[in-house]
Amino acid sequence: MNSMPENQKNQTLILRDRKLLETDGVSDVVGFDEATVLLRTVRGAMTVEGEGLHITRLDLEKGVVSVEGNISAVLYTDESKGERRGFFARMVK
Repeated sequence: MNSMPENQKNQTLILRDRKLLETDGVSDVVGFDEATVLLRTVRGAMTVEGEGLHITRLDLEKGVVSVEGNISAVLYTDESKGERRGFFARMVK
């Protein structure tokens, strides 16, 4: 059971040297391989792209995920509109 409030819409992303991504607000890991990690978050579907990616921390009760590797992109999909947008494109909207 997920202890994260259902109405939570805040999410924190920390990207360190494009080698470590830490995020909260994660409700599910949809899929992953060495090039892509697909997450369902409070802000929509998130795709992490890169090389040599692996999940080093996964706590869905707290909604926390850490991904290590060579991270080249973080993309969100607005599930209601079916669109993919880059993380920084959403910040300057």
